[in-house]
Amino acid sequence: MPDEFVDIIDQDNLVIGQAQKSLVHDKGLGHRVGAVLLQREDGRYLIPTASEIKAEAGRLYHSAAGHVLSGESYVECAKRELLEETGLKVEIFDYLGSFWFEKHYPSRKEKERFEVYRALYRAGMGRVRLNEEQVNEMWLSLEELRDMYRTREESLSLPLRMTCRFIFRLGEG
Repeated sequence: MPDEFVDIIDQDNLVIGQAQKSLVHDKGLGHRVGAVLLQREDGRYLIPTASEIKAEAGRLYHSAAGHVLSGESYVECAKRELLEETGLKVEIFDYLGSFWFEKHYPSRKEKERFEVYRALYRAGMGRVRLNEEQVNEMWLSLEELRDMYRTREESLSLPLRMTCRFIFRLGEG
């Protein structure tokens, strides 16, 4: 896969430049990520497991997430990533919120501003077809996700834990 260009952003989410994704990760520069939680009519969310090719392999993750390409909007990224990672095309996304994610992995330094969206899944859309980045199609209620967040936090990827904390506020009450 070619090295994609992403926008470099400051703490206020303003674009201050562009660079190849590999350089952004090497230097730990701020950049954007669009994330999606796909929700069924019964209220359950698609929460797959990150495959072995991901930095947080074996941990639960967003339904889909990825880097916002240079010049792309967060919601355009969310649509693209959902199609790439689940095979589903959805046009309407609800904005849930945002947060900054920073972590140094052995292979790269992440400094990402996540924007998280919800997309609704309907049976007529066809079945979910996870790509090579995710395995184990699992649908969890908010209560089940809350229980995992509170009692088995280590089973969730750090970005999903942050969504649980800052977007769903599952640690409260």
